[in-house]
Amino acid sequence: MGGLASRGWQAEAEKAEETSWDSKLLGVSRFHARLQYIVASYLKEKGYSVDVEHCVDGTHYADVYADNGKETVIVEVETGYVPPIFIERAEEYLWARTIVKTIKYACLASEFYIATPSYVKIAVPSILLKPTDSYDEVLSASRLVGLYFGERWAEETLKRVHECRLTGLMLVNISRREVKVLKDRELRALTAL
Repeated sequence: MGGLASRGWQAEAEKAEETSWDSKLLGVSRFHARLQYIVASYLKEKGYSVDVEHCVDGTHYADVYADNGKETVIVEVETGYVPPIFIERAEEYLWARTIVKTIKYACLASEFYIATPSYVKIAVPSILLKPTDSYDEVLSASRLVGLYFGERWAEETLKRVHECRLTGLMLVNISRREVKVLKDRELRALTAL
């Protein structure tokens, strides 16, 4: 009696787990919540204790927070949504948002990832992958962040971009409920987009 019976039990367990997270996901789009659930399930399978919409510093809530007793992982979901006002400069906006998310969360965990649907490829700012000695590069990033997210985040970029690193991207195949992790060389290839 394997196959369907065991899959039915698994589906019921997944549904119960999803329901237990529902109260935390009020105000989060169903699409965003679905990505969070798939990433959380992936990390749980890897042996982590997982929480969604986890308060990490009294102010900011990580989309997915995972802890295995040795290391912590924060994952921020990026759906690729761009406000209509910025649609003409969508790539710049997403580039700046990636910097802001990294500055908010990367220094609060052992590893920091951004998860996107597998069909969305975001450009990764190289400044988030390795330290830079170029003040011009930091200043340029700060100005771009300020343009979209205001002076506060421009200043935070100047102060913290040297210490906050993006560990990788998680590409989420929604149909298959699979996660592919991009790190190192694969991640650096996305800086050229």
